[in-house]
Amino acid sequence: MQDMFKTPGEFMPQTPPRPASPSRAWHERPALLQALAQGQLHPAFQPVMDLRSGALAGFEVLARYEAPDTGPLSPAQIIPALERHGLMDALLDTFLLRACTAAASWPGQFTLAFNVAPDQLRQDDFTQRIATLVAPTGFPLHRLELEVTENLMVADDGQAERTLHALAALGVRLAIDDFGTGYSSLTRLEAFPFHKLKIDAGFIHGMADAPSKRRIVTAVIGLGHSLGLSLVAEGIETEAERSQLRALGCDLGQGWLFARALRPVEAASFAMRHQDTPPPAQPIDNSPFQQLHQLNTLYERIPVGLCFLDREARHVRTNARFAAMHGLTQEELEGTSVRDLHDTALRDTVLAVLHRALVSDNPIEQLYRTNGRDYLTFCSRVLAGPGDVIGFSVVAIDVTERQATLRTLRTMEEHLRHASELHMDIIWGAQPDGEIDYIGPTTTDLPGETMQARITRWLHNVHPEDHPRVQAEWRATVPLGTPFQCLFRLRGPFGQYRLMRSRSSPYRAADGTILRWYGVITEEVAEPGPPALPG
Repeated sequence: MQDMFKTPGEFMPQTPPRPASPSRAWHERPALLQALAQGQLHPAFQPVMDLRSGALAGFEVLARYEAPDTGPLSPAQIIPALERHGLMDALLDTFLLRACTAAASWPGQFTLAFNVAPDQLRQDDFTQRIATLVAPTGFPLHRLELEVTENLMVADDGQAERTLHALAALGVRLAIDDFGTGYSSLTRLEAFPFHKLKIDAGFIHGMADAPSKRRIVTAVIGLGHSLGLSLVAEGIETEAERSQLRALGCDLGQGWLFARALRPVEAASFAMRHQDTPPPAQPIDNSPFQQLHQLNTLYERIPVGLCFLDREARHVRTNARFAAMHGLTQEELEGTSVRDLHDTALRDTVLAVLHRALVSDNPIEQLYRTNGRDYLTFCSRVLAGPGDVIGFSVVAIDVTERQATLRTLRTMEEHLRHASELHMDIIWGAQPDGEIDYIGPTTTDLPGETMQARITRWLHNVHPEDHPRVQAEWRATVPLGTPFQCLFRLRGPFGQYRLMRSRSSPYRAADGTILRWYGVITEEVAEPGPPALPG
């Protein structure tokens, strides 16, 4: 019940509230009853938001108390006084009536959540009392939510368990509050009829910069979803926290990022502003539990090799295809280090790739050859959060046939290049508009030269007196779509000019449209110097 008195910075105040200097009367039973009756001790409403759609999912009803003589009092002062005087039931009953009456007229299908103490669940008449109190307010029981702390599940409490099942039978939703701060039995967590699990704000605040908190939150989300529970994160203060929680599959959230606890009139206005937002859909299971099964299916079915390496370059997870690339089974490969599997040269290459991937936002591409096969790999670092590298993801594709084809093509081109030493025949091609985009290999090609550079260099070797004429004849022929033929001089590898004849014909589609020009240049006469061209 102390949660009902969370301070205006409900979930993660930066510093503890300074205790007020209370008067002698405020903590007496008559003063507390009077404060409850006169509204000095009143309900406030903190929105609970759907992290995926941004819709209003509900309000948690919290308590605010401002004593006339002392101002706001801390929860550490109020809760013991209420418990000492046996007023916790009075507080819950009053808040149920006031909050449900107010919220019944607000637009939307949001829930109202109230904190209850384990002792209250042990009361024989608790379920009936809740139903009787809420009925006249007009607020539906199926939108009522009761939150209990996880300490309820420590002992085998038969009465509390019967009460929870009776409440669930009425349609009341049940939530575990501040999960992770107390003690609980996972067996009883599975047995009790809970609908929601609320992650304590202490794990949420600063999770963007604290890998340990982020991993705890990830584990809790996976646990909750595996039990069919919705997850609520308390104390969300930054957009980074909201974004990370959504990515982890958390369903709902509350905290200062969305709104502080509101008075009834402010809460009504908040509900009206969000009434046009589509209501929360059925939760999408994007939890680590779901992602694990997706990953398992991917590893088993995808036709490429997959592997996850940790920071120590150990094979944590592989699929059968990746293991087979190394001539091993998954069981033999997993748990071994890169250093254990490869010869020195290959090992050093792999470690260098991992080192590059560690600091790169883009995948590192590398071609390997092992066991007589060629593999193209893509290595990316895996982040659990900003700056938190937990390992490396490797995708390996068998490109043996592709590499064999490339080697064949390189061999053929090399053959053409050397054959051109014997004669000057050159194959060329152009786009439908006459733009030359291919010239075959020659002995003067430079290593790593692009096709455009080859074309530019080749055209530069046309005799300067012939170049304008050849260009003009080609430009005149292209619009006509007729075969092209011309003579010109071309400088050879040793500076001498040779007389060449270029021929080209259009390649057409079925409707006559020109798809491409194909041509060949052949040597006419080998001349030691510039010859006179036929007129």
